[in-house]
Amino acid sequence: MKKVLVLGASGLVGRSVCEALSSDYEIYGTYCNNKIKPSNTMMVKLDIANEDQILNILQTTEPDVVISSLRGDFIYQLQAHTNIANYLKNHGGRLIYLSTANVFDAVTNKAHSEHDEPDAVSDYGKFKIKCEKVLRDILGPLLTIVRLPMIFGIESKRVQEIEDGLKRGAPLIVYRDFYLNIHSDVLLAKQLAYLVDNDFEGILHLGSHDVVGYDEAMALLTKQLGHKGNKLQYERIQDQPYYLALKSERNPFPVHLMFSAEQVIESIEA
Repeated sequence: MKKVLVLGASGLVGRSVCEALSSDYEIYGTYCNNKIKPSNTMMVKLDIANEDQILNILQTTEPDVVISSLRGDFIYQLQAHTNIANYLKNHGGRLIYLSTANVFDAVTNKAHSEHDEPDAVSDYGKFKIKCEKVLRDILGPLLTIVRLPMIFGIESKRVQEIEDGLKRGAPLIVYRDFYLNIHSDVLLAKQLAYLVDNDFEGILHLGSHDVVGYDEAMALLTKQLGHKGNKLQYERIQDQPYYLALKSERNPFPVHLMFSAEQVIESIEA
């Protein structure tokens, strides 16, 4: 049975990935402080600042595939991913690295494909660009970079804050002229499970295949959460239309694993 190590398995995406893979693989997951145990997953505590601990986990689990949704200090993250990549290069194994649409947040006048050159202005986007490059240099074809848009989930902090505000009757802030594609933890986990089953190297852009306005996404979400008639507070990010959206020109998925923004929102179940 193929062994998969999920780094950050107690987080929103990590938990869903473990659940999606648990019936077909031997699953190991790491956590930092919040030991939430997904089904059929052996959980191991990980301090990303501890290089010996990371190496010990890799040597003990001997994973065929590592999926990284690690969070934390950028310096320690880069160090940890460098060590993981070197281990996989020397011992065999693939890395699926979860990155972000923010690698394009310096150029916000269009949606970006896998063939566009990253250019970031945010510290987060710049860090992800650096980490992607380091991993590509070490792993080459053993690496899959998965760039992600805004992620929604019923247990996500984003959705919980929106629902708490709606319940209090607080106005929901809606950004005008802000365009994005979206994803959910549940549907993303299904796509990542497909990537574990099917070797696919290089860069992939995931998320809804359509780009929608933030106001449209929020209207769909409030309806899905069962709220109607809430006051909206409209704001602008900038004077011109603002895109933080990904488009894919390398889509490897069958039709049943391709999702619209509406399907993404429908997957968020209370």
